[in-house]
Amino acid sequence: MYDRSRKEKNDKYQPVKALVKFYQNLAHLFRNLQKNSVMKSLALLLLFVTTLVLLLVVVFSVMDFPYSWVFFATLFGQVLLVVTVYKILREAYHTDKTFEDFYEDYPIGRN
Repeated sequence: MYDRSRKEKNDKYQPVKALVKFYQNLAHLFRNLQKNSVMKSLALLLLFVTTLVLLLVVVFSVMDFPYSWVFFATLFGQVLLVVTVYKILREAYHTDKTFEDFYEDYPIGRN
C-alpha cells in the first residue's frame, strides 16, 4: 500500500536537499578553480561564499521564507563573515608597498 505520510515527509526536505546539492556543486567548482590556480587563497573562497550566503538571506526575506530559515541563514552568514575576516587578516601575505606609495596606479605628489 502507498504510504502518503512518508511521501509528505520527503517533500518537506526537498528544498534542503536542493540547497545541499547546490553547495556540493559549488564546492566542486571551487576545487576545480583552485587546481587551475585561479583562486589559490582560502580567504577569497570564503569571501565569495560569505557573499553568496548573505545574498541568499536577502532573497529568503524578500520571498517570505519562514522566519526560522531567514534567522538561521543570517546566523550562519554572520559566523561565516567573522571567520572570513579572521582568515583574511591572518593570511600570509607580504608586500613591499608602504603608505608612502599610496596608490600605485596614480602616484600623488611624488616627484
